[in-house]
Amino acid sequence: MSSTGGAGSVDVLNVTISGTAVGNSTDYTATPSISGVEKVRVSNVATDTDSSVALDVSLAGNSLASVGTVSSNNAGVTTKFTNVGNLVDVEMGGRNNLSVAYTSSLVSGAADSINLTVNNVGTTGNVATFTTSGVETVNLTSSTSANNVKLSDSAAKTVNVTGDKALFLDANIGTNTALKTIDASKATAAVSVDVSGGAVTSNVTLGAAGGTVYMGTRLDSADTITGGSGTNDTLAVSQGNTSSATTLKTSAASLTGFERVQVTSTDNTATGAVDVNGLTGVNTVAMGNISSMSFVVAGDTSGGSAGDTITVSLGINGTTVSTTLTKASSNITAQNISDALVSAINSANIGVTAANAGGLTVTISSPANSGVSITTVPAATVVGLTYSGTYTVTTQSGFDNLFTNLAANTALEIFGGKGGYQGGSSTITRDIVSALLADASGTADTQVVNLKAGAGTSYSYTLKTQPSQGDFSMPWSRRNVDACGLERS
Repeated sequence: MSSTGGAGSVDVLNVTISGTAVGNSTDYTATPSISGVEKVRVSNVATDTDSSVALDVSLAGNSLASVGTVSSNNAGVTTKFTNVGNLVDVEMGGRNNLSVAYTSSLVSGAADSINLTVNNVGTTGNVATFTTSGVETVNLTSSTSANNVKLSDSAAKTVNVTGDKALFLDANIGTNTALKTIDASKATAAVSVDVSGGAVTSNVTLGAAGGTVYMGTRLDSADTITGGSGTNDTLAVSQGNTSSATTLKTSAASLTGFERVQVTSTDNTATGAVDVNGLTGVNTVAMGNISSMSFVVAGDTSGGSAGDTITVSLGINGTTVSTTLTKASSNITAQNISDALVSAINSANIGVTAANAGGLTVTISSPANSGVSITTVPAATVVGLTYSGTYTVTTQSGFDNLFTNLAANTALEIFGGKGGYQGGSSTITRDIVSALLADASGTADTQVVNLKAGAGTSYSYTLKTQPSQGDFSMPWSRRNVDACGLERS
C-alpha cells in the first residue's frame, strides 16, 4: 500500500478494515508507504477480538500529524498504530479500542505530551481503551457525544480534560501507577473519573458542570479531591469489610466542592459508619446496591372447610405475583404459603429468583446489574378461612449502612442496581439504611428521603420509618416522609 498527498493542504488517508483478521491472537500488520499525508484515519468494522489490525507507519515521514479511528463500532476490537515517529495528535471514534505506540527514542524524555480527542467512544457497559506508552501528559478532549474511555499508559502522570460532551474516564491506576493528576477544571460538560483501582495518590479536579469521582475503598490521607463550582458533584466511595467508622474529611488531605456523597458497600459484613462531619456543602448522601430483599411468612390458617382459599400477592419490581392455596383436609400452614410464593415468583419470569431454605423466610434476588424491590405487601385475601398471620417485608441480614454527622436538610438517597457506577463491582444485599444528624436536639427536624433506581432499572419502594421494623432508622423528633406511593407510618 502506498499513498502520496499533495502540497499545501491537509491530506487524509482513509483506511477501511472489515471481515475477520488472523483470529489466533497474532496481529495482522500492514506497513504502508505514505508521503505527504497529514492524517490517517481507520474505520475498523472487523469482528475479531482475538487479534488486532496494526498499521506500521514507520514509512510515513515527518508530514504525519494525526492518526486515529472513525466509525469503529465493534466493542472489544482493537486498532493499532505502531512505530509512530512523531508526537502526533490522536482521534478516537466509535466502540473499538485504540493503541498508538510511539518509537521508544521519541518518548524517552520526561515531559512528553499528546493531544487525544474522543468522539462518541465506548458505552456505559463497554468502556473503550486507549493504550500508549512513554507519554507523561495526555490532553484529553471529549467531543461529538458522550464518551466512555479507559487510559492505559504506565508513564502517564497528568491528564488534562476539556470538551463540551460528557466523559467517563477510567484512570486505570492499577496500571497507570505514575498517574497522580486529573484536571477537568476546564471541561464544560460533566466528567466522571474512576480512580478506584490502585493505591496511587490522586489529585482530581472537576469542572463547573460537575460529575463523579469514584474513589473505591482507597481514599488516602494524601488525596486531594475537588468538585467543580456547580451544584452537581458526587464523591463516590466504597466500604469494605469493616466495623470501623470512615470519616471522609480526615481520610483525605482535601475534600471540597462536593454536594453529594455516595457509598457502596463491597462486603455484606460491613457495619462501619460513614462520617460526613466537616464536608461543607454536602446536601445529599446516597446508599446503593439493593440486590436482594427478604420477607417472612408467619401464621397458619384455621377453621373453614375443604375448598376454602387464601390468596397472597407481592409486588416485585413493579409486577404483581399472586398465588392461591386451597384447603384440603388439613389447615394451610405458613410453610405452605411460603413454598407456594417461592414457586409463583420463580414461575413469573420477571428476572428475579426466590429461595426458601426450608424455613419461613423467602429471599428474592436479582442479577448483579438489576436490583430488586418488594413494592407491595397487601393483606391476604381469605375465603372461608381464618388467617391471623402476616407476611411482611423485614430485614434478614442485619446489614446496617449508617451515615453519621449529617448537616440539617441533607437529603438521603437509596438506590438499586449499581447506582450508575460504570464498571463497578457486583451488587451487594442492602437492607438497613440509617442516618444520624450531627445535631438532633431540635423539635422539628425533617428528613428528605429520595428512593432512586440504579443504572438502566426502575424501582418502587415501600418505606416504613419505625426503627423496630428494620427498614430505616430515623431517630428524629419529627418523621416527615412525603413521596408518592410510599407507606407512611
